[in-house]
Amino acid sequence: MAPEEVMRWEEIPFLPTRAFKSAALVSGDPAGVERIFRTSGTTLGGDSRGEHHVMDLALYRESLLPNFKTHLLPEDDEKPSILCLLPSPEVVTDSSLSFMMGEVMRTRGG
Repeated sequence: MAPEEVMRWEEIPFLPTRAFKSAALVSGDPAGVERIFRTSGTTLGGDSRGEHHVMDLALYRESLLPNFKTHLLPEDDEKPSILCLLPSPEVVTDSSLSFMMGEVMRTRGG
């Protein structure tokens, strides 16, 4: 199916995970990428890390925070204590997990 024939997101075929390890997959101008997150490299070794090119971190936040609140936080607006056993996003800037948990801690943690 050609890209111009896609009418719904469900029609877009899945990409195998190896595609993220062998090509820069970007939706938009690669020069406009705000952040590149990298995999740990545990599967293929540290020299062969997959990449996730994120055009806009605001979209990343907008998809993360409401879902985290809905599925993992108490129903009231209490901000619970959260302990993360991973490096902070300031230390590991290319880790999406560190970024996401940093956002959760900043906006939802007590």
